[in-house]
Amino acid sequence: MRFLLLLSLVLALTGCRGNTAGGEEAPDTALGQVLEYAIAEAQDSYASEEQIGILKSLFDSADIPFSVYSEAVDREIQCVRDAGIEVGTRYTYTRSGVDQVGYTWRLPGGLSEYQADSIVLGCKAKHTAFIELAFLSQPSSIEAYWSDIEGRSGKIRECLVEASATVPLDISLEELVALSYEVLSDSINRGDTVPVDCIEAGI
Repeated sequence: MRFLLLLSLVLALTGCRGNTAGGEEAPDTALGQVLEYAIAEAQDSYASEEQIGILKSLFDSADIPFSVYSEAVDREIQCVRDAGIEVGTRYTYTRSGVDQVGYTWRLPGGLSEYQADSIVLGCKAKHTAFIELAFLSQPSSIEAYWSDIEGRSGKIRECLVEASATVPLDISLEELVALSYEVLSDSINRGDTVPVDCIEAGI
């Protein structure tokens, strides 16, 4: 559901302008507005000055390179290791048409799952979260998202029909996504053992 939230963010930001968190005029571009939002959120959270500085340095860029996001994840992983948590496999995968980075970690002795989760989330907030936010919600990522949805629209439609949803023949991609999340929400609220997640159909 994260990508739908990011999509909503970008659509909202493209209709507004403002100054950067540093007081300078933000570029009149969707990417500039995304960066402005990410910086404001980072400054109001536990982000490191390094992460905020990297975001500020991207205002003159046409796009946020995958390498910037990937290197941020590497710093997050090192933070997790430094906290005494064993990190397993680091891997790259494609979701919603965009390459992303994940990793596994093992619960160490002497820490509860809650404590370990808190450490991992803290490292993510410090090094990665807001770079990831900007990377996933930049225009090129949103374009890739819709391209991915369009390519799987037939499978998504089939899934919705099987879930007894009413799917108009002329439904738009935006409406198809909204309906998919409505069906998923209803499924979760019913307490289905396996929620009906049609947005994942065809992956």
